[in-house]
Amino acid sequence: MKAPVLHVNADDPEAVVWCAMLAAEYRQRWGKDFVIDLIGYRRYGHNETDEPSFTQPQMYKIIGSHQTVLTKYGDRMVKEGVLSVEDLKKRQADFRSELQASYDLVKSGVKSSPKFESIYPKPFDQIFHPKNGTEADMLTPVKTGVSLKTLTEVGRKFLSVPAGFQPHQKVQRLIEQRLKMLENSGGGVDWPMAELLAFGTLGNEGKHVRLSGQDCQRGTFSSRHAVIRDFETGKPLELLNQISKTQAPVEILNSPLSELGVMGFEYGYTIADSESLVLWEGQFGDFVNGAQIVIDQFIVASEAKWNQTSGLVLLLPHGYEGMGPEHSSARPERFLQLCGNDNIQVAYPSTAAQYFHILRRQLHRDFRKPLVIMSPKSLLRHPKVVSQLEEFETGKFVEVLDDSRLSDPKSVKRIVFCTGKIFYELTETAKDSADVAFVRIEQLYPFPKKAITDILSRYKNAKDLVWCQEEPQNMGAWTFVRPRLEDILGDKNHVKYVGRRDSGTTAEGVTKAHVAEQQRIVNESIGISSGSAGEKEKSSKGTAKK
Repeated sequence: MKAPVLHVNADDPEAVVWCAMLAAEYRQRWGKDFVIDLIGYRRYGHNETDEPSFTQPQMYKIIGSHQTVLTKYGDRMVKEGVLSVEDLKKRQADFRSELQASYDLVKSGVKSSPKFESIYPKPFDQIFHPKNGTEADMLTPVKTGVSLKTLTEVGRKFLSVPAGFQPHQKVQRLIEQRLKMLENSGGGVDWPMAELLAFGTLGNEGKHVRLSGQDCQRGTFSSRHAVIRDFETGKPLELLNQISKTQAPVEILNSPLSELGVMGFEYGYTIADSESLVLWEGQFGDFVNGAQIVIDQFIVASEAKWNQTSGLVLLLPHGYEGMGPEHSSARPERFLQLCGNDNIQVAYPSTAAQYFHILRRQLHRDFRKPLVIMSPKSLLRHPKVVSQLEEFETGKFVEVLDDSRLSDPKSVKRIVFCTGKIFYELTETAKDSADVAFVRIEQLYPFPKKAITDILSRYKNAKDLVWCQEEPQNMGAWTFVRPRLEDILGDKNHVKYVGRRDSGTTAEGVTKAHVAEQQRIVNESIGISSGSAGEKEKSSKGTAKK
């Protein structure tokens, strides 16, 4: 790989520091890799309670008689006249005393933040957001709307193409379509445009935005096109960085195929700068599997373990479209299982405006929480997902969306709870049915108990309550929402499950099987007889009973 390699003895601390400084300067100047081969030893084995001489007796006899780095370096300082013996002992005692005082402070339960005002542009407490948002905080509405004037101004600026720049003809048509959306003549604002408006308005407000992921400049599904290229020269144009001279940067970065490494880096970025909206996108939702360690050890647990908050957003494309088990599920059940003590947010928004508001909400609060979004694939271009421009001005993120089709709540006999993409398949099949209400839970955690209770109170004649999902019964949100819905209902009723049966894999591998199963789920959710008697019998096993 043609990278410089320095071999350095860990017993020589000055040489180690020199190598580190050289490596850092080399990286800063040339932007290339640099390797330090640090040659040392482990004095206490695998951990400090381990006894390494059990397995390496000869080696550890040598290590046991070998002077420590501190002793060797101290003797050298005395020999060279840099320190006296008394100075050396005092420095050692002072440092140990400092460590002991810090340890005692931690044991006493007193919180103390270091002072880094001279290093950071803002006070420490503003950067690291020690405030921990509670469930009540997270369910409190946040004003995230943007005036129509600002929306159109920002949109027109990031959709402008400089003279002489030649986009691909398909990209040029897309830009023209998006300009029409700003005039409310394009049939509404779609999901990708809503995202660009969220990023652009935040940047215009001086809030840094940073999105990384595999091929995310264009978008996995060729929908984003936040960075476009001249068709003749290949020169890139960062659309979202041409809004104004005073805007904060909006960075859309194609990242390497290392989910673990990149997500870990972006998590660290949120710790260093909580005033930025930092997002990581999986090419498909199940690619998040490769970063499970970062999720388990840091994202969901850092606040409880270290009082360290993060606002990292994970965008995980999710939805069953017959693509097979590898690219259908972002594994929402895993994230829901990790929810507790107000540690994260898990959402599955279903409209462009909802997505716009939940992104802006991340930075318009006075606390930070990780946000996991089940983002769409087919819905990126679905005509029913679009939102009118006015919804971006006056709206806000709503945790539960009631059925807006119905004029008479008293006529409703069945309520179907769902989340995300399947809502559109349900309503397409139900058409103008007046006795079924479809209620979308847009945010699964924190669970919006009050909002659901308020909606249920409207449908006093509804006796059949259904939870509908695309995922198998042992996956998806069912096991998470079931006890919470039943807690709201009390002894009045039970919730019937309709979805795929228990499975060891996320989805069917044959398109015909997927289509048949998807239609069965939709039909049974709205009360249409579907399939053979055998299928019905198997499906009834999903019914939750008191």
